[in-house]
Amino acid sequence: MALPVEIGTRLSTQGVTDSTWDLQYIELQPQPDRAVAVIPSGGFSGLGWSTARKTALDQPTFQVVVRGQTTGIDTAYTKIEAVRTALDGFDGTLGSYRYTDIRQQGDILSLGRDENDRPLYALNFVALRSRTT
Repeated sequence: MALPVEIGTRLSTQGVTDSTWDLQYIELQPQPDRAVAVIPSGGFSGLGWSTARKTALDQPTFQVVVRGQTTGIDTAYTKIEAVRTALDGFDGTLGSYRYTDIRQQGDILSLGRDENDRPLYALNFVALRSRTT
């Protein structure tokens, strides 16, 4: 399973996305208004072997972007906070990969408004993930 789908699964199981908030992958699509997108953003060099886990670890990075309705700036901000709660410090299995840690990088970033006047917020993360399934 690809990283965006694994992270999306975590967001769904934690109730961040549902029938009222569309979950998107790779890029933020123009519709619907209320959307959460998981976007891979590269990563850092792997850590080699973890003696505690007996496995090599990769450090992929990703960004989560939340878009709200034109009148929903508070709702969009609340949603990006829910993203932080669901992901920051996560330690567990997603798909067939073991995540030893997911850490927020920086704080919530306002991206302003899109061309349709919808508020945008983003958070960046780095994950420590097993290299093999």
